[in-house]
Amino acid sequence: MPSRVGGAPHDLRRTFGSLTRVAGADLRFIQKAMGSGSITTTARIYAHLYDDELDAVAAALDGLGAIRSQQAMRARSG
Repeated sequence: MPSRVGGAPHDLRRTFGSLTRVAGADLRFIQKAMGSGSITTTARIYAHLYDDELDAVAAALDGLGAIRSQQAMRARSG
């Protein structure tokens, strides 16, 4: 079988899905753009690309907790 330039079609499909996610697309868009029948399958394949966003959300929530703690301490002392 002759070798393919640029990889197999499946490799190109995964690259498209990954680049689309990194560009900011949500899973529903990726599912529809790729013609996937199941959001569960799409999530299983591309969910790891959300790790940075999860870290950012966790940091933001930590920051909110610190602000609330400071406000509570000021209210008690004032």
